[in-house]
Parts: sequence; structure tokens; C-alpha cells
Amino acid sequence: MKYINFIQRFIPLQFGEIYSDDDLLARFKDSLEKINQDGSMVLNNFSFFHDYINDGIRSQNTKHQVIYVFIHVQLLAFIVYSLSGLSTAVEIPFIFLCIVGQYILCWVIIHVDKQNQFVHQVLDWSIKMSDDLDLMNYLVLESGKFTTNSTPFNENRYAKLWLKEMSTSMDMPWESIVIELLPGE
Repeated sequence: MKYINFIQRFIPLQFGEIYSDDDLLARFKDSLEKINQDGSMVLNNFSFFHDYINDGIRSQNTKHQVIYVFIHVQLLAFIVYSLSGLSTAVEIPFIFLCIVGQYILCWVIIHVDKQNQFVHQVLDWSIKMSDDLDLMNYLVLESGKFTTNSTPFNENRYAKLWLKEMSTSMDMPWESIVIELLPGE
């Protein structure tokens, strides 16, 4: 079963369309907008985010591709050695399995590096967006045109929103929960 999971993980990361950083940033903003509109229940849709993460990892460039050159040189030497007739029946499968193991190990190392690059890129985008929001908040507050909201805080509405977001981990729908607000101090 683990081999099937490995193959299912290998194919989307190895084959598919490669996106530019601008396209990935636009999809990141679209993902944030979808979370803003639909709430955090969107996070339960794993395929939505897995596809984006796979596209992001696949689109990263890495300097470790040179490792494959050494493996292909070893593979060429193995083919020459096996065709020369000097090898035994035990050596050929052992050498072949070693080369396949090296290839898989290099693939994992390269894609872990790509994953780290993509995570850092998303983190940089998030920090930049957060800094932009902080700047906008500062400018709005300093401009003096900030209007306060005259409607009082609605605890019942907030509680229902909270229940709606938390209902994904509950065994009952959020609509069936009765909210009783106790008088506060």
C-alpha cells in the first residue's frame, strides 16, 4: 500500500504543467479569497490545496538536478559492465537495485528542496500581504477618516459563526445547537 501512495505522490510532482511565480501568487490570492468567502470549511477540501501545493512544488527550480547526471553515468557504466560479460547473475540485480535506490533517494532530496522553496515563497507572500495590510491600517487610522461602527456587537451572531466554523469537527450540524446567552457583567 505504501508503494501505491509513493507512486500517487510521484506522478503529480514529476509530470504536469509548470507555472510561473506570478501564476502561483494569483492562485494563492484566489485561495485566500475562497477561504474569506466560504470560511475555513474550505480547508477540509484537501484536493483543492493538494493540487495547488503540487503545482507549486513542481514549478520550483532547484540546483540539485546535477545529481541525476552522476546517476546516469553510473547507469551507463552498469550497462557497459553487464554487456561485457564479466558480471555474474548476482551482481547485476544488486547493482541495478542500488542505482534505482539512488535515483529514488535523489528524487526525494530534490523534491524536498523544491517543497522547502515553495513553503518559503508562500511565507514571503504572506508576510508581504500582512505588511501591506498593516500599512493600510496605519494609513487609515492616521488619516482621521476612520469611522467607528455604530452597531453593537452581536454575541448571538458571533456564536453562530463560530459554531458554523467548528461544526466540521462535531458529530451534529451546527443549526441544531441551541445557544443560550447568559447575562454578562
